[in-house]
This record gives sequence, structure tokens and C-alpha cells, in this order.
Amino acid sequence: MEPARYEITALHHDGSSFEVEVNSQRVELADGPAVFVFPGEMTERKGAEPTLLACEERLKSTMVSMLEGGQIIGFAWRYLYLNDTAAAQRQRDPRYFDAYERETGS
Repeated sequence: MEPARYEITALHHDGSSFEVEVNSQRVELADGPAVFVFPGEMTERKGAEPTLLACEERLKSTMVSMLEGGQIIGFAWRYLYLNDTAAAQRQRDPRYFDAYERETGS
């Protein structure tokens, strides 16, 4: 059994609801198999998601519309993002870069 992740709505004792993330993993113990379950409240994270998505979209639209080459390089020195201008400056087909394919679906 692969690790599983679920998002559910749970109820407080007072009847109010809240979002919960439940992660589970099957493990083998000395007396047989078991499932470890790790619940965690995610109300705050869910509330922050719209703001995070809006910021991410604003960053993407800024990078795409830049006249200058724009790139984001990760810790392993791999391109995480590369706009068309940056790809053109490197005189390569933009599809050469993994990040381009992830962003455009090309």
C-alpha cells in the first residue's frame, strides 16, 4: 500500500467544521501489518491558498511579459522557470529546457 493523503472536513465538539489533512502509511510491525495515520488541521493553509495562487499567477504573468530574459534556477542548478526571451538569448529552442515544457505544456 502506497502512502495516501486525504483532505476531509471534520467536526469540533461544538459542531463547527474544520479542514483536516490525513496522511496514512502501511507499515510492518513485529506482530503484523499496521497503518499509521497522521491527521493535521489545515484551516489556516486552506485560507492562505487563494492569496498564494494569486501571487503565483502575478509572478508568472510578470515573468512572461518581461522584455528581458527571466529565469529561476533551483538549488541543484536546474532551471525551474525560463521565459521565451531568456531561451532566445541562449540561442536554443525553448523546449530544450525542462522548465519551459512544464510551464507551457509544449
